[in-house]
Amino acid sequence: MSARAIGLALALLGCEELTAGTSHFPDQIDGGVADGGRREAGAGEADAGATSLVGRWVLFVEGPQCMSAIGTQVENLVWNFYLLDVLEEGDAGDGARALRERLKICRGELSPLVGGLRSTVPDTVADALEPRDTSAYVLGDDVGAPYLGSEFVDYWGMAAIGADAVPPTAVDDPRVTDADGDGEPGVTFVTTNGLGEPVCEVRVAQRTRVRVEGVREAPGRFAGVAAVRVDQSVLDATSPLCRAGADIVPSPTPGHFVMLRVDGRGGAPLNLDLDGDGQVECDELRSSLAVIEEMGAVNRSTPDNAACR
Repeated sequence: MSARAIGLALALLGCEELTAGTSHFPDQIDGGVADGGRREAGAGEADAGATSLVGRWVLFVEGPQCMSAIGTQVENLVWNFYLLDVLEEGDAGDGARALRERLKICRGELSPLVGGLRSTVPDTVADALEPRDTSAYVLGDDVGAPYLGSEFVDYWGMAAIGADAVPPTAVDDPRVTDADGDGEPGVTFVTTNGLGEPVCEVRVAQRTRVRVEGVREAPGRFAGVAAVRVDQSVLDATSPLCRAGADIVPSPTPGHFVMLRVDGRGGAPLNLDLDGDGQVECDELRSSLAVIEEMGAVNRSTPDNAACR
């Protein structure tokens, strides 16, 4: 891959933001690959060739965040699963491919906090979010080819206010929306204790910004580092314990991503079209998550609270 092609891709993606000192995430993306996200290509996967990338993929993103919980700083891991459609690919010159992608979040999860407390994100929240279009570049066809994704943004319980505006903090702010349709402002998270029993409900407005950068590990798999920034406002809660909210900043621990082809084509390790209708939907992905994790296709880290202190 020539320097010209790499420079063109970075310019078109606006990847000057990834340069140290100017990035929104200067400490999290450095062109490396998270060790935990790597897996060697299996038998029959050594030659990626020029197989089309058009089709349906799963994007798993882990984004470590630092936050306060019951008087101490802890690391909280964001785990998001998206369905990603590569809608179109074009020749960007010098062997690079420009990809037009569409993303739909299907599952959002958070790691447990102090004392077993855990915020759960109902699937109704993910279901209420519209798909969004984004773009990426693959700089070559072989295993090891760089993958550069453009930043995409999820808005939960709020209007699309832009990447840098302060999220709304009051329920009567006109930018607040009842995104999950439960009759309450924002989106509703349920906080449970170590036994899984509900402790309170929290109404939040949240913006999540994600950018991924990695390499092609096999014809049906990309992996690398993920920069995730969460900006959240607690609008209301059913308990004072949950109403306090917390300042959230990215952890110094790097995040990671895995992008896995799941339509059974082009070297896909899985076909999640369980009903045979030619499509992979969120329900099919959610029902297959245990299988995906059991086969080691994605991995979850353990929170490192010391990183946030």
